[in-house]
Amino acid sequence: MTLSEETAAAVPVAEPIQRRRRPLRPWILLGALVLAWAVPVLCYRTGTAVVLPFVFLALLASLLRSGRSILDRLVFAFTLTAGALCGVALLFSVWPWGLHPVPVAGLGFTVLLGCAALADRRPAISGTGGLSALFTVGIGAFTSALVVWPLLGRGFAGRLAHVVTAEDLARHFAIFEGIRFGGGYNFLHRSEVATIVTKDLVSYPQGSHLGLALFDNFLRSTTDPGPAQGELNRFIFYYAGMYMFMIVAVLWAIRWVAGPRLAPWRYLAVAGSAAAYLYFGDGTSMFLHGFLSEFAGLGLLAILVAVTVRPVHRLREQLCLSAALLIALGYTYYLFLPAGGLLVLAWVWRTRARLLRARLWAVGAITVTAVCSAVLPLVNWKYASNAEAINAPGGIDPVNRHLLMLLMFVLALCLIGRETLRRPERVMAALWLLVGGGTVGLMFVYQTALVGETSYYYEKLLHQLFVVGLVCLGATSLAAPDPVPAGGRPAFTRPLPAMVVTGCLVMAFVYNSGPDRQGGHPPARDRSWGTAYFIGKTDEPIFAQLVTATLDGMPNPGDRVNFLRMRGTWAGNYYSTLWVDVLARNLGTAWAVNPLSKAPQTTELLRTRITRDFADRRIRVVTDDPKTYDSIQLIRAENPGIGLELLFSNPTRCKLRFESVPPPAILASPYVPPKVPFPQNGCAGPSTERP
Repeated sequence: MTLSEETAAAVPVAEPIQRRRRPLRPWILLGALVLAWAVPVLCYRTGTAVVLPFVFLALLASLLRSGRSILDRLVFAFTLTAGALCGVALLFSVWPWGLHPVPVAGLGFTVLLGCAALADRRPAISGTGGLSALFTVGIGAFTSALVVWPLLGRGFAGRLAHVVTAEDLARHFAIFEGIRFGGGYNFLHRSEVATIVTKDLVSYPQGSHLGLALFDNFLRSTTDPGPAQGELNRFIFYYAGMYMFMIVAVLWAIRWVAGPRLAPWRYLAVAGSAAAYLYFGDGTSMFLHGFLSEFAGLGLLAILVAVTVRPVHRLREQLCLSAALLIALGYTYYLFLPAGGLLVLAWVWRTRARLLRARLWAVGAITVTAVCSAVLPLVNWKYASNAEAINAPGGIDPVNRHLLMLLMFVLALCLIGRETLRRPERVMAALWLLVGGGTVGLMFVYQTALVGETSYYYEKLLHQLFVVGLVCLGATSLAAPDPVPAGGRPAFTRPLPAMVVTGCLVMAFVYNSGPDRQGGHPPARDRSWGTAYFIGKTDEPIFAQLVTATLDGMPNPGDRVNFLRMRGTWAGNYYSTLWVDVLARNLGTAWAVNPLSKAPQTTELLRTRITRDFADRRIRVVTDDPKTYDSIQLIRAENPGIGLELLFSNPTRCKLRFESVPPPAILASPYVPPKVPFPQNGCAGPSTERP
């Protein structure tokens, strides 16, 4: 497809006036209503309920009229579904069926049928979108393959090794588990999830978790969560899918913002660079920290930037899209809600004349949005308004400052000028950048004034800024060149030069996207985050093996609070204890006894914590350290009725194998574990035996 063909396909021309079709006959509506419930029942009974969400999205996309390609309408359908699900899930959380696939799907198809009948819409297929849509899908698929490939064929322990140090992901999984067991939002099922989820997480923004929990029910055609390890196995792939969603959303948003002036081969270079920026740079750093909700929020934010910079031409659909995006942000990651809400208000002001002619729709959309998007911030107000929580440090790597500054410099170079004032989309893009930069500046002033330095949420707002910046590239001449004189042609609109430039830009990101500030788990020197992740240099297989070995050694992991006290690895003890508690489904009760102290656990400290601070808790200590063994046995001898359990793995084994140790009858001399000879010790050879 040539440049002119692609441009013509993207121009939002007015649709021809059509005669109103005759309403569907009652018997057709009745038949469709029967199918809306019969198909979910049939799919559920045959174990194929997983097809229902995709059928729903396809049908909803076929009823939309905004967007000029299948890709556009699928994005809009997903957006509307996300916003509606976050709000309607309040109903799902209190009705007797919870998140059961049949009533959820039946209600969804019924509402879809009703909307189609009221709007007099029939399913229609749009165009393919040309080269730019192909590039979006292709780059998104290739980047997604880079994300998923290291997780394939690894088994549970191998996949866990990739994310075992992502403590945020462990807590996200606990929220996900609580929703599965409670059948809805955790804050509406506090008593049912008290064992699984800690108190501070019960009201955490959980729209993305609920969506994944509902999809898991469709995938397995059951509401039974099953074993925790199998559920985490699937959840890791869901988490990777959320990262991929953010990347694809950014790529699509760049394409949408460029609009009718989009040059496909220029877009290839811009989209390829954006994907490389995210995968090889800060995106994968975020992935290794477990920022599931933030990925969902950033993906929604990218779409919101796109539809406010270049609104769809149908006012009612624009109102619905804006409302759905703000509601979804409110339930998913409301840190980005102020900037999004402010820019939607800017669009409302620009479009006030049209909105006055559709005031009922406008007032309804604004009211529903204001009420629904405020639910989670109000429910979580105790933590959201806490200055200590806002300024608290957290597990996060600093954003790559030199890449972010380069991105802002390029955008300033392209958007500062008289031409920007004549282009509404460039004005809105500039406003987004000003608001994004302004929120970063306000957080900088706030945190430095109170604690003298920036911390966790400052870096989060920098994430917001670079996603907004990447999307706004679509409004510049880099992707949408300015008109040229008759007979001329913009530079880099031919395949070969564009592919060469794209390759050079991607390689530049491969070799220059590593951290430029010290963080928690940096990759090796001169290596990007994406490269280190892909080749396995960010794995922690020993920590993952510790988790699986501990769970294998326990007949009932959730019946006690588990203390892991392996010798010489505080980090392993911390992360592994967290994951064991999560997989034992008792994080809500166990984590009050943790987190662990970084200092070595002396006998006196262990005795104090076990016999005095947490005397009402049943505790299990898991260790391979003879000194810890002696300390626990001493406590058990002095307190025979305490019910303290000990699991011990002989340190001369190369593979962990925890076995239950009976309490001592009398206080014995220091324990010396017997040496397990090779090859019974599981070592690769005599030279690899543990000292």
